[in-house]
Amino acid sequence: MKKLTIVLTAAVLFFGIIGVFSLRSQEEMSEDQMMEMMMKYGTPGDNHKKLDGMTGNWNFATKWWADQSAPAQETKGSCKAEWVLGGRFVQENVTGDMMGQPFHGMGFTGYDNFNQKYQMFWIDEMATCFMLADGQIDKDGKVITFEGTYDDYMTGQKDKRFKSEVRFVDTNTRVYRSYEFPADGEPYVSFEVTYKRAM
Repeated sequence: MKKLTIVLTAAVLFFGIIGVFSLRSQEEMSEDQMMEMMMKYGTPGDNHKKLDGMTGNWNFATKWWADQSAPAQETKGSCKAEWVLGGRFVQENVTGDMMGQPFHGMGFTGYDNFNQKYQMFWIDEMATCFMLADGQIDKDGKVITFEGTYDDYMTGQKDKRFKSEVRFVDTNTRVYRSYEFPADGEPYVSFEVTYKRAM
């Protein structure tokens, strides 16, 4: 019992000292230093500029597969994408049709300076939840690969894993692909959208 008391006392003292130094460190930061940190992480930079290829007016063709063996269902639509909030996020507004019904969706893509990763946020008329994913860009700046989870309404599965990629083919073409991860098989493309810049 005595040993336990000594160990607990030492632990309390250790973490107390760490806390004091941490608090002192924060207190020693001047207002200018804090503002400098805010500007560093809150200002768009080169990683944001790599999203320029998403902006503009687009026509797109969509293919999606209900399962791996089924033939693709195809639809068409249009998209307007533009920088918002001072060049921090690309906002996409999508209009098309899905399963014979009018379809509207909205997405935001940006780069988180603090966590050093791309982020994607999506909502549409087929769901009542947000879709969120984090990603990284390849060394050539041509492909951003995102990973996240979503709730699959068709199967009732919560937090289902998904991977998607935005591929910048050229200044007038980009391709979005989303991958499914079946429990008993290899990942496959379940959704593909080919964007062509509207002239």
